[in-house]
Amino acid sequence: MCIRDRPKAREALSVLKARGIYTPDPQAADLAKTKTGLGSRAPGMVKVEFCVGPNGKVSSSKVTRRFSGDPAVDRICQAAVKKWRFKPARVGGKARTTCSDVTFRIEFDG
Repeated sequence: MCIRDRPKAREALSVLKARGIYTPDPQAADLAKTKTGLGSRAPGMVKVEFCVGPNGKVSSSKVTRRFSGDPAVDRICQAAVKKWRFKPARVGGKARTTCSDVTFRIEFDG
């Protein structure tokens, strides 16, 4: 989780995405170039926990469920999350840090 010295507020992904400005999915072309994309093409999942700072940018992220046997898929999913931008969460008019997680279901076409 995104905890350093004190717990951060958690929000459901749907609530956070409602404030989304830019939330691209991992690029299919990049995934297709991975070991799995070029080989077995087996589906899988990647879960990324992340925190959004008061400026609306992802301030930290961590892969908590790895794609079986292909760390490149994990890196691509985490890189996509790091690009996300949001309207900051506000409490009492002040922007605050909030955390959530996202699970990507990876499937290769063909």
